[in-house]
Amino acid sequence: MVPIIKYTVWAKHPRLNCLVSIDGLVTRLRDGTKAKQFSGGTIQKLQVSIDGVCRGVHQLVAETFLTKTGPIVRHLNDHPQDNWLENLAYGSRKDNARDAALNMLKGNVQIVISKESQSWFFFTLTEAASFLGCTPANLHTYIEVRGSYKECKVEKRAANTNGDT
Repeated sequence: MVPIIKYTVWAKHPRLNCLVSIDGLVTRLRDGTKAKQFSGGTIQKLQVSIDGVCRGVHQLVAETFLTKTGPIVRHLNDHPQDNWLENLAYGSRKDNARDAALNMLKGNVQIVISKESQSWFFFTLTEAASFLGCTPANLHTYIEVRGSYKECKVEKRAANTNGDT
């Protein structure tokens, strides 16, 4: 059996007193401790506190390794806790909305439709739209802008990759 060697690449953040890895780990330079990641806000993006400043891990990775080409950092697969360098890119809010629509069509996110005490789960925007009797484009608008369609609550979540629902 061939041993698996795991490695990562680290670099100093350009402004903060920390090292950042390409896989989204953050270490404080002052004492060498790994910065504890926590979820904040309603979107559940991972954050760390460095020198009293709370920052999104995705922002630290992008600022350390990417050339800034837009106003925001996007998660290309729409999973807000996936902070690998390959999943991050700078862009506009329009780019981010286009990513979200494509991910829903590709099944990278799970669409949850709830009404009263029942919930239905879909892995593509097309399936969810068919269930509700609307077009995928209209459903995308309802998810991103309103959060509801008819009497149903509609939301998106990161797709569960281990097969559990």
